[in-house]
Amino acid sequence: MKNPWLYILARLAAFGVPLGILLALNFHPIYSVAIATALGLAFSLLFLSGTREELSKRLYDRFNRETEGETAEDLDDDGEAVTEQKPVRKRGKAS
Repeated sequence: MKNPWLYILARLAAFGVPLGILLALNFHPIYSVAIATALGLAFSLLFLSGTREELSKRLYDRFNRETEGETAEDLDDDGEAVTEQKPVRKRGKAS
C-alpha cells in the first residue's frame, strides 16, 4: 500500500458506517458507539490485516534505517553503540 491514508480511511469507515446506521435507527448513542466499535474492530481484524501488516512493515523499515548499518565493530563490550564525542569548548573569558 503506497498511501497510508487509505488504511486510515478504511478503519474510520469500518467504525463510522455502522455507527451512522445504528444512530439512524434510533439506537441509544452509547450502545451505538459500543456496537460500532466492536463491528469496526472485527472488520479491521478480518479484512484489513494484510494492509495493516504492510503498513507496519513500511513504518518499521523507515524508522530503523539508521540502525541497520551498525556492525560488531560499532558496538562496545556492553553491546551499546559507540559514538565519538568531541570535547566541549567553553565560551567566555579564559581564566
